[in-house]
Amino acid sequence: MGTGPEVTKGYDIRLVEVAPARFLADAGSERGRALLAGLAAEPAAEGDAAAADAARANARATMGRTMDAGVAARLDTVPEHPRWDDVASRCLTCGNCTMVCPTCFCTTVEDVTDLTGDHAERWRRWDSCFTIEFSYVHGGALRTSARARYRQWITHKLANWEKQFGTTGCVGCGRCITWCPVGIDITAEVAAIGATMREEAMVQVENLGPLLAQHPFFADMDPDALAIVVGCCANHVFKPGTFLYRQSMPADCFFLIRTGQVSLEFFVPGRESVVLETIEAGEIIGWSWLVAPYQWSNDARAVDTVRAISVDGACLRKKIESDRVLGYEIYKRFVPIMARRLMSDRLRILELATEPGACDE
Repeated sequence: MGTGPEVTKGYDIRLVEVAPARFLADAGSERGRALLAGLAAEPAAEGDAAAADAARANARATMGRTMDAGVAARLDTVPEHPRWDDVASRCLTCGNCTMVCPTCFCTTVEDVTDLTGDHAERWRRWDSCFTIEFSYVHGGALRTSARARYRQWITHKLANWEKQFGTTGCVGCGRCITWCPVGIDITAEVAAIGATMREEAMVQVENLGPLLAQHPFFADMDPDALAIVVGCCANHVFKPGTFLYRQSMPADCFFLIRTGQVSLEFFVPGRESVVLETIEAGEIIGWSWLVAPYQWSNDARAVDTVRAISVDGACLRKKIESDRVLGYEIYKRFVPIMARRLMSDRLRILELATEPGACDE
């Protein structure tokens, strides 16, 4: 993960045990140096620095587990992966992993009043995303299942931390594995999901050119322009019932549907999802990657086995910003689709609004 076992930055004082109850301390900031200067500590002895290096090397050699950082950073792209159900069947949602993780920081707020009722205080205390109450909003909790809570924890720790802070939230300490009463291993879960990701990527990027050229969306596009787009592509296979993307998640790509059907759905709280349209093979889904804030406005679910090519939105935006001809080719293909889909959605909403009982609630 690139996060240890040696601390290299962002610390005030770094401690390395060089002998039983004997630590080598060095400062990494002015505040750390000031603190060390005020301690009654003896200077490092000859050989202490070498002992510290040996201790770090030994810790590195005995790690025993590895994690694919690339897979970890993409966990938020597979919210419907069957592995979430597998791990949920074992997870007790006890929250031990969050209690011992050095980077977990979730809190809740409690209001406390005294017996007289004339004094109130608001306290912040530690909490865990594994408790049902943690996701409570007016009307109930958002994450009521073990599947949803474990997925929230590991996805935030490994994928969303990268987006928020530019680094992973896992330091590789192994405490979550040690303290899990059923022995769930975070590295094994990531590896299992990564294995299926690699299985689904059956077509290499260099072989996607002919598939793109065959798709109606790119019909008659200049081969040189098409070659530029290929560098942003990846191949996917989605099993029936899985989501290509979810409403309100970051819109970071669009999909060229090669085979199968995809249902575009809109989630309505308190009722079943509304089907807006069914997309067939030869069509595309997703244009939210073109428009800020780049967020999906609906769900896309595979009706049957779907084979699709994704085109990375951030990658393609960079390319069309530097190549106006390519940009024109892309936009002139998207605009008619956007217009038709918007009209189709309006008609579907009107249809739903006029259904018997639509306004009873």
